[in-house]
Amino acid sequence: MGTLPFETALQQLLRQPLVDVPLLYIDYWSGVHLLSGIFLGALFRRYYRKKIAALIVFGLLVIYEFFELLTNGIIFVPETPLDTVWDLVVGMIGYSIGRYIMTYLLNKKMSSY
Repeated sequence: MGTLPFETALQQLLRQPLVDVPLLYIDYWSGVHLLSGIFLGALFRRYYRKKIAALIVFGLLVIYEFFELLTNGIIFVPETPLDTVWDLVVGMIGYSIGRYIMTYLLNKKMSSY
């Protein structure tokens, strides 16, 4: 994993693998994808039905990964296809967590009335 001229120290840190075994790649960027998924899950839980929200969020995550692909070597460091797949999986796990948290909070609010 070499350093590219445009990389910041933060980018280098985030690229450090936590798990790198066949068919599984998790790095610190995965935490960013998890948090963005949690945010989107909470946001879309509030305004959209479950199935359409999941499709919209997945679409947004795919668009972001496509943006990363288009800017490889310019803004982002090139990723492997496995890393991209895990970014999507972790983002959707985050979506599920965010949706669950928002559902819990909304139900708690409704039961207090």
